[in-house]
Amino acid sequence: MKIQVEKARAEEAEAIWNLRCNALRAQCVGHYDADLLAAWAGSDMPDHFHKEAENNIHVIRDDGRIVAFGLLLLEDSRIAAMFVDPSAFGQGYGRTMLRYLEARAQQSGLKHLQLNASLNAVGFYRACGFVGDTMSKHHSPRGFVLDCVLMEKSIG
Repeated sequence: MKIQVEKARAEEAEAIWNLRCNALRAQCVGHYDADLLAAWAGSDMPDHFHKEAENNIHVIRDDGRIVAFGLLLLEDSRIAAMFVDPSAFGQGYGRTMLRYLEARAQQSGLKHLQLNASLNAVGFYRACGFVGDTMSKHHSPRGFVLDCVLMEKSIG
């Protein structure tokens, strides 16, 4: 089976947001405090997310259902989000999405990419060539702060 990455559509924003919330609940247990995780995974979709989906999000579909997505901000040289549906963990969707985002960034002339890895995802990103050990704080617009690891990768 060939996995294909496609541009997301604005009308898919809610499905993408729900995938994000489900992935957080499944993957972040044990890495973050239960109350923090509940606030993070239970947050409402921001108003601007439809536009974000249309402009910066790419998806992988399996039988028409979105199973992974990545949010690439070329102007910041940054992968802002990447999630895989819990039902699709371990099937190569994460690696495929990451390779795709790296290729898009490289085609746009970027020489490196940065990301803030959630604590549960650090090992995955290291296995994919990202480096970094600096702890950082992600300040959510919803008022909570998440520990993460600042990582980067040379792509050019």
